[in-house]
Amino acid sequence: MEACRGRDNETVSGFSEDGQWWWDGQKWVVTEQVLIPDLGLPGASDAVQRTAKRYQRYNDSFSLANSVSVSPAPEIAKVAAAGGFAAYVFLHRRMYRAFRQLKLAQLAQAATYLLGPGESILAAEAGIYPWLPLGRVSGLLAVVLSEAHMLILASEEPLEPPRRVAMAAHPGEVQIEQKGRGRFDLFPTLLVRRGGRLWSVKGWRAVFQPEPVLAAYRTYWSGSKRNTE
Repeated sequence: MEACRGRDNETVSGFSEDGQWWWDGQKWVVTEQVLIPDLGLPGASDAVQRTAKRYQRYNDSFSLANSVSVSPAPEIAKVAAAGGFAAYVFLHRRMYRAFRQLKLAQLAQAATYLLGPGESILAAEAGIYPWLPLGRVSGLLAVVLSEAHMLILASEEPLEPPRRVAMAAHPGEVQIEQKGRGRFDLFPTLLVRRGGRLWSVKGWRAVFQPEPVLAAYRTYWSGSKRNTE
């Protein structure tokens, strides 16, 4: 097994060729047993930082077993009362888009920790959607595509940073497709298959943006075909 290397040929971190092991700098760890530490707030934009703080307030006030309730937030209640359901949905979508930006920043941070700074992240998408009809934030899985790996990362709570690696594989060993492309499909889903296993990264149509991941995956396969010709 071989891990990626940093400056002066020093081993930093990385996965084995089969994706079943991860090098933590000192020893090999079974991939599904890797625990991603608390990496702090992502070094992202001010908007993302504000979203992180807003989320923390929601989490402190409305924490539930497997989801976070944003519906009782005072600003949503006021807008809903003043403008009706359309205004409620608009603000809800705006909040979910902000939460998605926070999640993407967390994914970039976690992927760099797992893969090392020398492996570029090409695209990522987080599963985040409202659990209807109450509007609680749901979604625990996310997909990350790098130059040499596809990762499925899992959080213990919605919008919390990823803590575990559900899958790590070479992109050529994985199949990915989108389910729910229709106009009336509220929750499109990225289906990721490896061997006999399936992971579903589900999102809300108003927020979910799977195309960058799909485009990067297609580009990878196009390059692979050219290299074998």
